Amino acid sequence: MYAVLKTGGKQYAVQEGGYVNVEIIPGTQQDQELSLPGVVMQKAAAGVEIKAATIVVKHQGNFKHDKVLIFKKNRRHKDRLKKGHRQQYARLKVEAIKANG
Repeated sequence: MYAVLKTGGKQYAVQEGGYVNVEIIPGTQQDQELSLPGVVMQKAAAGVEIKAATIVVKHQGNFKHDKVLIFKKNRRHKDRLKKGHRQQYARLKVEAIKANG
C-alpha cells in the first residue's frame, strides 16, 4: 500500500517502511513520532482511492542537500554575482498509513 503525501508545498509518494526526505519541519526532534494529515491519495489492494488518511512517521534527523551555485554576469560591465544555497531537509521513516473513517 502507498499514499501520496502533501507537505511543504510538494507531493511525495510514500509507502509503509520506506523513507522520504521532505523540507525541514520546524519544532521537531530526532526520534519523534509525527502524524501528517495531508494525504491526497491512497492505493491499496482494492485499487486507487482518493480519501483522507493520516501517515505516522518517525523523524530520523535533519541534513543539508548539496550546494547549488547561482552565478549571474552582465557582459562588458565587470558585474558578477555568485551565491550558494544549501536546502535543509528532514529524513522521515514511514511507520504506518491509517485511513480516516
